[in-house]
Amino acid sequence: PADWKYLGRDRTTVYHPYQWENTANNPGSRILAVYVDNVPAALAVNRLLPVDPVSGKLNPGTVSDNCTTFTGQNKLPANDVQAKWSGVSFICDMRNYERDVVGTGSVDGVNIVHLTGPTAGAHTFFFTYTDNTDQPDYSIFTDSVSSFIVK
Repeated sequence: PADWKYLGRDRTTVYHPYQWENTANNPGSRILAVYVDNVPAALAVNRLLPVDPVSGKLNPGTVSDNCTTFTGQNKLPANDVQAKWSGVSFICDMRNYERDVVGTGSVDGVNIVHLTGPTAGAHTFFFTYTDNTDQPDYSIFTDSVSSFIVK
């Protein structure tokens, strides 16, 4: 979105994702992170946005409900659990079920999607969107992911 600012790469983790945050309406309450090639395979999320890679772009599906509502598990188990939405597997964050963290996933595997661009070649990606507002807007994430193009 136009009002968002680039924060740089997060050097506090071993994955170094590229990060952006909103600057309007409660600045910093929404964060988009893009992991490239160094993807956290075990990162648990609360919701999944399934994506389908097509010609260096992503075709997003529908953001899931909070995964605690369809895993068949009680909230707050000792560990995160495997979940599936629209045929895509992911790790459901059962311990932090009130967070609003959405991650992408594909049939390529948990927390990954493979894309190839004409210049950049083949890469593995994972996108997360954290919305800490009282009215989460997942269309921001869906629109951002659908506008992503590998060069």
